[in-house]
Amino acid sequence: MLEFAADDEERKLLDIMTDEWAFPSVVEPSLFDSVVYEHDLAVRMVPFHEFPNVIIDPKYAMGRPVVDRAFIPTETLAAAYLAEGDLNEVASWYETDIARVSQAIAFETRLAAA
Repeated sequence: MLEFAADDEERKLLDIMTDEWAFPSVVEPSLFDSVVYEHDLAVRMVPFHEFPNVIIDPKYAMGRPVVDRAFIPTETLAAAYLAEGDLNEVASWYETDIARVSQAIAFETRLAAA
């Protein structure tokens, strides 16, 4: 989300992933619930609570969504699964577990459907 201060003093939020405007009063409660803070600084985000292993952290993959612990981009894992069709094989290739591969695929599927 990117916040703009409009001339009429109305706050506006732009979803930079979809290029759509959002209502601050609707978005902010869930946005702040999903952000992890350290010393009052936002350091990472869990974009969807149903995929707790998928995080966005500017330290990894230029801020693109990754799976935690392994820090592999979700799009990479999802593409590997589409090419291979075997969760165990993809998890083995990337030295991560099946749960993280499954969440990466589900996350990317949800983004594609939006």
